[in-house]
Amino acid sequence: RIGGLSVFAAAINRMLDDFSWRPGFKEIFEAYPACVHALRTLYCEEIEAVLDRDEVGTEDDVRLRQRVSEAYAELRMTDGHFDLLIDQFRQGLAHLDIDEADIEEAGARFARFRPEVTAAHRAAFEQATALCTPAWKRELLEATGEARLAKFAQSLREKVSSHPVMCQTPLHEIEGGVPFEQQLQRYLRAGEGQEPLCPLALPEKLGLSKSTRLVFVLAAHSALKAGGIAAEAADAIHLIMLQEWSRTDP
Repeated sequence: RIGGLSVFAAAINRMLDDFSWRPGFKEIFEAYPACVHALRTLYCEEIEAVLDRDEVGTEDDVRLRQRVSEAYAELRMTDGHFDLLIDQFRQGLAHLDIDEADIEEAGARFARFRPEVTAAHRAAFEQATALCTPAWKRELLEATGEARLAKFAQSLREKVSSHPVMCQTPLHEIEGGVPFEQQLQRYLRAGEGQEPLCPLALPEKLGLSKSTRLVFVLAAHSALKAGGIAAEAADAIHLIMLQEWSRTDP
């Protein structure tokens, strides 16, 4: 109905092309170029199966879902990532002058793979939340010390100030009146049921786009490592920040 498989393929490739330069996604795609190639190959070879709802639950459908899961695994995409992908896919079809009803149908067929696309993140997030107990956070705070916290905060300020998108917002507004090191300290010191939802968060009043907020999450992850925070701890904090980012409005 939408003009053949080639139209669907064109929309998928346009979606991947657009995200290869979009702030937030650009950094992820550049870090995992093999994944992007795998996704292009996947959709090139499996377009008909992706479009075919009649195959749901069949042996071929199980095989396809496994392949989708494997192709997206390293990217660890959240529901927030996937929502943006679906939105961009629909925009790609609209750019090709496809009728609105057909765009919604194609989007729904693509969206049925949400569990496979987000499976790796969900598994990693569960591990991170199990790790980040109040006792573990107190130990991390003691092991980190003031010097590393300061180094982390300085690194994050430099990354934010030098990023072509983030630098458009004054640094003191991004910190929201609470320096980055104090935000992280507050998260690590809080007891069970008292901790902030997110170790580091941008003030909502800034009205930044979801992609720009993702840039901040990625910069914070890099700054944690640059500050000397243990890799396992930096990854766990990053996953918690990603999950909270995913829940925010576009």
